Amino acid sequence: MNFDLSQAAITTDSSDVEFEVNGKRTGIVFEILSPAHEVRRAYDLKHAREITAKGQRSPSKIGQALFKDPEENIADKNEEILLAVVGWKTRTKPGEFEAGITLDGKLVPFSRDALRSVIEAPRYVLVRNFLVSALEDARNFTTSSSAI
Repeated sequence: MNFDLSQAAITTDSSDVEFEVNGKRTGIVFEILSPAHEVRRAYDLKHAREITAKGQRSPSKIGQALFKDPEENIADKNEEILLAVVGWKTRTKPGEFEAGITLDGKLVPFSRDALRSVIEAPRYVLVRNFLVSALEDARNFTTSSSAI
């Protein structure tokens, strides 16, 4: 049987993706907007336009990579995470979840400020790196996705 390309199509506006550490599931689940979602598409277009504008201002750099300061790159990726991650929850039993995540022994409900404090804290770099990867992996948003 031939592969049906529709199995690789992005079919959801968002997906639940479980945070893993060393390949082990943690029970912490992030709801992430798909790359096809209008918010993510608008963000991608905004950045493409910025790069185009920089190239037009610096014609000598056309065809060359336009490098940013590393801190600017981190800030841009954090902005994308803050736009794309729209919730978090914790699995309590198979198929059952509680709103929020446990952080330093306390249940923390989802908010943009709470997410920002996690992704900007150096001690949670694994969480940030996981989210960066999850945002970029379109397979999380297909019909055959088994994110959780």
